[in-house]
Amino acid sequence: MDIGVHLTLIEEIPLLDPAELPTLVKVDGKFHPHAMQFVRRYFSGRINLQEVRRELEAQVQKVYAAGLVPSHFDSHQHVHILPGILKIVVELSQKYGIPSIRLPREAGVFRKMGRVPFARLVQAMVLNTFCQMAKGRIERRTDSFSGFLYGGNLNKENLLNLLKHLPRHGTCEIMCHPGLEGSGSPYDHWGYHWPDELSALVDADIKEFVRKEGIQLTSCRELESR
Repeated sequence: MDIGVHLTLIEEIPLLDPAELPTLVKVDGKFHPHAMQFVRRYFSGRINLQEVRRELEAQVQKVYAAGLVPSHFDSHQHVHILPGILKIVVELSQKYGIPSIRLPREAGVFRKMGRVPFARLVQAMVLNTFCQMAKGRIERRTDSFSGFLYGGNLNKENLLNLLKHLPRHGTCEIMCHPGLEGSGSPYDHWGYHWPDELSALVDADIKEFVRKEGIQLTSCRELESR
């Protein structure tokens, strides 16, 4: 099974001493709570990229120290796709031999939107713009990506709709957030429907649709370099 490094500069507590990361943390020593706050600070020049590099490398090293061999990089709230952050992530991918990096560019944003919050649609369009700028900088990635529009609500109906609109050729990463009811997750405030997503992923009808359509499951380790 693929295990990636979910690089984190949002919401959590850094691995390094917060005193070493003054541009990344609030007064309480935690990262800022949302990507939009991070993006505003990034584009106003208030994020020190050397601090970003040190913290992200510490996160990669912690994964290896746990005895895991990661297959890919992605990030919390997709901040790795910002140009300066992506440069660091690409350099870390080369240094540690982790060539696969998520490119969260949602395919067919308008074609399959269905019941999607307008704010989510706007966020997807902004994210796609950054992804378009980043496409040629990532050595190994899927051809397309889906799941952002249905983030936290990838139930059976939405997953089936997503699968019906997948590109006919190439590879696609589907982002999902399966979980258990009452798990006490620190992310309960997001309002995500974790059990619904888990049920959808193991649903017999979904499995049968995948089989009939000839969709093959693969992994980041099997992706080809570009």
